[in-house]
Amino acid sequence: MSNLIFVNSQKGKKLLSYDGYLHSLHRSTENKCIWRCVEFIKYKCKGRCHTTNDEESGEIIKIPTHSHPPNADKVNVKEAIDKLKNEAKTSCEPTRNVVSKIVSDVSKITTSKLPPIDMLSQTVRRTRNKYNDYPTNPINITDLILPDQYKVTKTGVPFLLHDINKEGKRSLIFTTENNLDFLN
Repeated sequence: MSNLIFVNSQKGKKLLSYDGYLHSLHRSTENKCIWRCVEFIKYKCKGRCHTTNDEESGEIIKIPTHSHPPNADKVNVKEAIDKLKNEAKTSCEPTRNVVSKIVSDVSKITTSKLPPIDMLSQTVRRTRNKYNDYPTNPINITDLILPDQYKVTKTGVPFLLHDINKEGKRSLIFTTENNLDFLN
């Protein structure tokens, strides 16, 4: 059997994607995990998928039978939104670029089922706000607290050259020694 494919639910829980169906973790023991169809309540589906574990390296032990047809489009949309959120966490690209990259990677049918572009952009922004620990906006410059990660470049070169605070007036000079040498 092939490796398991997982997507995240809206609340961040793992969902098993298998054969056009989504399953949520119902029960877990030492030997196996039992996944219940997410349409359990809506369709009273008794489809259960048994796997060796809840990791991607796991294998399916028992293939489920469902009482409703598969909805591959719903699964593909869920996977696309999951990719969008993962890309938003790691990428520094503009929001529009992240959205267009994900939208261009999916089929036309899946694209038609995705939420509108402005909602996808909002998803990217919310994900970035949730996972990126940016400092709060200060009321004035004296309240500005710069974390160490903003005082150096990505390569570790000092970037905050001077932080001068005289008579209640603060001046910040951001540059590297290389840039100063370049100006001379």
